[in-house]
Amino acid sequence: MIKSNIFFFHWFRMFQAFKEWFWLESFWLPPTIKWSDLDDHDGLIFVKPSHLYMTIPYAFLLVIIRYFFEKLIAIPLAKALGIQKPVQKIIPNAILEYYFKNSTGQPLQTDIYGLAKKCNLTERQVERWFRRRRNQEKPCRLKKFQEVCWRFAFYLMLSVVGIAFLYDKPWASDLWEVWNGYPRQPLLPSQYWYYMLEMSFYWSLIFSLGYDVKRKDYVAHVVHHLAALSLMSFSWCANYIRSGTLVMIVHDTADIWLEDCKDVRSDNEEEEEEEDTDSNDEEEEEATKDKERNCLKNGFGTNKHLIPNGTSDMLKKKCKRLNFLAVHGGDRQPGQGLESDWTPPEPSHR
Repeated sequence: MIKSNIFFFHWFRMFQAFKEWFWLESFWLPPTIKWSDLDDHDGLIFVKPSHLYMTIPYAFLLVIIRYFFEKLIAIPLAKALGIQKPVQKIIPNAILEYYFKNSTGQPLQTDIYGLAKKCNLTERQVERWFRRRRNQEKPCRLKKFQEVCWRFAFYLMLSVVGIAFLYDKPWASDLWEVWNGYPRQPLLPSQYWYYMLEMSFYWSLIFSLGYDVKRKDYVAHVVHHLAALSLMSFSWCANYIRSGTLVMIVHDTADIWLEDCKDVRSDNEEEEEEEDTDSNDEEEEEATKDKERNCLKNGFGTNKHLIPNGTSDMLKKKCKRLNFLAVHGGDRQPGQGLESDWTPPEPSHR
């Protein structure tokens, strides 16, 4: 018990030392300014780092609002634009489905061979089944549209709010007013809510990374969100509020069109993937039909792959001869060398 108390005591002292070092006035404020100069007085409110704690509950509130927005607005809008959840045509197969869920969605060639034997399918059919099954797990165009629609709507709302907050501010037209009276610049209600909305939105994007569509720029998105939160937190603590609001309005108006372009690009990529999948299926089916035609020409029938690998050349010739007689049985002339009492063995299905 005593050792644990000593441990917590040392940990508390280390935390206090780090806190004092982190909030050094020489780092955050001009040389002649102290933190006590930024205390609330005469009805004026100044920024405090503790204000940023409220961005976390606001972020969870935005996650809830997003859920209802996607259900009530984004999905009906997508249906009105003709964006539907695609239905993948796939033949149900219990053996392949069990392997897909419990092993892997990309089996090796040896596994494909074994699964084909179990399901009485060709290897091409098994590969095609797994490819279509993997496509079912990919996020559909409707899911991407819901996500992009939410971001587009919120960036549009932030841009409108930012313009409404800044249109009558003197530092919006005269940049010298940004530093007039710094750092003793009181916090306005419009600045407070603009920062709270912006930071809460980025926190909500981080909280929703687990179920959002994982695009190719997933890591870049995470770095961007963390960098944006760090910069906004620094500008808040150092009371760079006026310059911070100007930077945010520039980025918000640009992000509106960025989300719109991402929506169009994701649609084009998905269409290209569907076209590639369809063309691959058509090429595979055509290749299979060509093989069957070649087998028919050679006299082995469409089930040539069922003949055991160890069958001798003589047996293959006799099988070819029997196929010829099956077609021209009545035209056989004497002396063609057919053993009438011989019948080919049944092909092995193993």
